Amino acid sequence: MKIDKLNSKQELIYLFEMQLLDNETLVPENVKLVGEYLYENKVGFILSRNTKAEGCYDARSKRCRLGHQGIPLFDELKSFIGRIITTSSNDIIIAVHCRANVDISYDKVLNVLGIAGNMVKMEKDELHQLYSMNYGTVNPFLLEIKNKDNSIIQIFDNNILTPIAKVPGTMMTNAGDHTWGIEFDPSDIGNAIPKAIFADVAGKEKALSEHENINFINPLQIGIITGNGPDSGIALWQIIIQEFSDKLGRHFLGDISFPPVNILSVPEMGLSMELMLRETATWNALSKACNQLCNGGAKILGVACNTTQYFRDKIRQLCEQTGTTFVSMSDIVINHVLDNNISEFAIIGIDTVTKLSKWSAYSELSKLKPERLDKKTVNKIEDITYQVKQKGNLYQGFQRLMDIFRNNISSQHIIVALTEISIILNSQPIKQRERSKKNIIDTLELYGKSIAKASIGEPI
Repeated sequence: MKIDKLNSKQELIYLFEMQLLDNETLVPENVKLVGEYLYENKVGFILSRNTKAEGCYDARSKRCRLGHQGIPLFDELKSFIGRIITTSSNDIIIAVHCRANVDISYDKVLNVLGIAGNMVKMEKDELHQLYSMNYGTVNPFLLEIKNKDNSIIQIFDNNILTPIAKVPGTMMTNAGDHTWGIEFDPSDIGNAIPKAIFADVAGKEKALSEHENINFINPLQIGIITGNGPDSGIALWQIIIQEFSDKLGRHFLGDISFPPVNILSVPEMGLSMELMLRETATWNALSKACNQLCNGGAKILGVACNTTQYFRDKIRQLCEQTGTTFVSMSDIVINHVLDNNISEFAIIGIDTVTKLSKWSAYSELSKLKPERLDKKTVNKIEDITYQVKQKGNLYQGFQRLMDIFRNNISSQHIIVALTEISIILNSQPIKQRERSKKNIIDTLELYGKSIAKASIGEPI
């Protein structure tokens, strides 16, 4: 993604000054040269500061980009400078640049140039003597500035021209100093270095960390259908967001780590409250929403509703037409119950869901030992649900809910298949749920975590 070029020399000066630390008054000469050169050649760039970085592996954990410290290894540019020693007396000075997660293939470099010889790294004393540079501060722009006699051949592995991470799609390297970094768009290299050669010169690929795999870096687009009620889709999205940040841990890069998400709120989803009498009308609205999101680019589809999971097979068939994966909430919950050998439980939801009849997506659980709640308990839960719909006090609702779980339900396991109750549960810290002394299985929470996994290609 293009970085805006600076429009005036004053902007350049401001950019330099903005990066100076409190105890600093001068910009390092090489950093100044790089900034001025890119400005003059109309190449967009962003300067940043980091603690002293000696090499690529060290730098990748210290670079600062978009308010976060640390970038994927493949977004750090590795630079090699050395000589090709040939049989003639004329050695060739060569600079080769590639992503830091791959080695440089000397054989490929020689083949690209059509030269027979031996590539050797330039000694640090010679590097400093010829170009006033030290290892850890070599970058292609500074080399171009120093290359006044055109003696340096600069080759770039063509893989850098195709972004691995779609966002922000840029790369970083040092700006001519161990504590200064520079972010740039690789497609601009040709403007800054007109004689640059792009070719396949990559060698063996280095192992990346778990969180640098392509699925984590570019998660699949998610589509969420909601409307019964609209808040359930918002709650599901919040669970997905939390799961992404939890899974990435220290590798979480802020906003750019999240998947693209489209939420479609469909008022007709409310028809599912009377599913037995309005099956056709409910499906017409739901199928239209599925098609809209799938054709809009969603690769993972979720429906933030327990009742309409009844249509899971039909939804899955629709999704297959566009290569979209439908994640079924009921399948996730049923598998969780069976995998954990849960045989006795209570299930909370509307009658269509909790009676576990043919109209319930959870009907498979009827073969176990579900506890039937008495009318008084059901009424209490419905009263709390109404409070959510009326934007009531969620903490107060949570307190009442915990009392019901403790005093009115005998089963140790409670399946919450009602999104309004899920919203209440997710409004409070998980530790607070332990006060009920029950194992609370929140269908929306399980669902959100599974959708997040599907987005990064993990099995669910």
